[in-house]
Amino acid sequence: MLDLLIKLGLSDKEASVYLAVLELGKSSVQNIAKKSGVKRVTTYVILDQLVKLGVMTVETENKKSLYRAEHPGRLEKILDIRASELQMQRAYLKGNMNQLEALYSFNHDKPTTVQLFEGREGLEALEAYGHDQMIIGSEVMTITPQDLAENVLSKRGKEIESNRIARGILSRAIYVADKEISAEKNNKELRVGIHLSRKELPLNGSFFIYPGWGMKFLSYTKKKEFGILVQSAELADALKEVFELAWDGAMVKKIRRK
Repeated sequence: MLDLLIKLGLSDKEASVYLAVLELGKSSVQNIAKKSGVKRVTTYVILDQLVKLGVMTVETENKKSLYRAEHPGRLEKILDIRASELQMQRAYLKGNMNQLEALYSFNHDKPTTVQLFEGREGLEALEAYGHDQMIIGSEVMTITPQDLAENVLSKRGKEIESNRIARGILSRAIYVADKEISAEKNNKELRVGIHLSRKELPLNGSFFIYPGWGMKFLSYTKKKEFGILVQSAELADALKEVFELAWDGAMVKKIRRK
């Protein structure tokens, strides 16, 4: 339940205090602090914030403040407030975009950056590289031998994939594997995928395209594992067009197979 409240935008302590009041009913700060595990002084501040958000009310009985949670439906007001704040932030960003773009152009008007990564540790470092620079909700495009990648990157690869999902980075993948990934798993992992057999695409390496940022090339050849990072928005955007052609071709193969 705490996770649900946190996803709505409450902090850990706010969620704990709100849940404590919800379970206790009308109660004093002392009892709420004890139930939530939050320090009493901090609980006072949080309760005041929750009252301002409209999800909590305060009453005075015998000169004592008692707090009561409003109906959970009032939590939707938090989303309204967040939406209003986001709208203002978007407007502020738009109004200052010219200055930000000028700074970006000044600092990024330089040749393409190319880096080599060697060995399995190098591949893991390369695959993780740059995820913290990706815009939430952006898309990565990949053509990859899923069967080989999972064998080479193993547990570390799953951690990297979890990081992508946590940042809300979408994946559009043409992948080689023995079995097709289920629609349920694809949805959970923010992926749209087209499955091909190794006979249809005997691939031994992956490439990832991050439009507007760069590309990664990974080779899984035994004892010669290596990867290359090419940071170039222009080349990434050009390769994106090639990927779209490959995507259409893979889709045709999938339809004909059925």
